[in-house]
Amino acid sequence: MMKRMLPILMFVALLPFAASAADNPVLVFHAFTMASGTTWPYDLKQMQTEAVGELQAKFGKKFDIVAEVPSQPHGKIYTLDGEVTGWRPGNRLERNTVG
Repeated sequence: MMKRMLPILMFVALLPFAASAADNPVLVFHAFTMASGTTWPYDLKQMQTEAVGELQAKFGKKFDIVAEVPSQPHGKIYTLDGEVTGWRPGNRLERNTVG
């Protein structure tokens, strides 16, 4: 009788751990800001949207990656902020040839 009950008891004992493992921490990716006097030829909001998609593809199993802070209470919440301090376009010929 005890041998039959052992797998059921193990399942019931490990069930809370499985539920907490499914609750991933949240990574909030904010749009980057611009330093004063810096020019940037790209839209920062579009860059945020594309970066969220890239991060979801790479780390979607470990984190819930969003662009805004969730309204419902959640476990751990990490934020990613950044500032563009400079940009150099590089060589136009090389960019067109390689890219």
